[in-house]
Amino acid sequence: MKCFLVVGSRKEAIAINGPPNVVKSKQFEGQIKVRLRDYEVQDHEYFSKSNDTCSIMIAGHFVPTESVMTADDILFGNQFDKPLRDVLPAGSSYLMKCLKLVDPALEYDLYSDQPWAFSPFYSTMTKMKTANTQLPLEYFDEGSSNRKKEMLDPENRQKLPINPSRYFVADFCNPFFDPSSMSISIPYTKLKFSIQSYYSGQPLRYVCKTRTDEPIFAIEFDL
Repeated sequence: MKCFLVVGSRKEAIAINGPPNVVKSKQFEGQIKVRLRDYEVQDHEYFSKSNDTCSIMIAGHFVPTESVMTADDILFGNQFDKPLRDVLPAGSSYLMKCLKLVDPALEYDLYSDQPWAFSPFYSTMTKMKTANTQLPLEYFDEGSSNRKKEMLDPENRQKLPINPSRYFVADFCNPFFDPSSMSISIPYTKLKFSIQSYYSGQPLRYVCKTRTDEPIFAIEFDL
């Protein structure tokens, strides 16, 4: 498996479970680190503290290019270049309903010419914390934060301005999806299945973008 960081027209390799990649785009400055459990290069320090199978950790700060941007203006999710509707497995709608239980703010269209599934960045991140200085890309607990619940409400997101002097570290991690084997364990069930054949040669792309569809950065898994 290969993994890449995409910023604008620039595409560079990501060393899974290796050093972080520096990101500098018009709207974001920081670092990204990708971790996979049971990969050929191990990250024992992280996975000894977690039961997750994958982690995309992002640290840095957003740099608004407009006069006012809020937490409602930044999205994170999957984007595909080609249709999936002819290869989607039976039960796809059930799977998406299960994912909505994990991420209630998720919106998606898997049957369009360019399928997508996005959520607000500030609500979909599994864990997140902020500080006045750059934060390390290491395992952390968010504690008893109500951030995910509060950020489900669009009004709350719209009331939270993006502060370019405020840094964050966010971990998009879960035990349900394993990119190294391209398998999904359906939340709250014992069902697990491979999805590799359904991508028709497309990369699995996680995109961070503005609500006006301006890309900020992307992480691609070459399957």
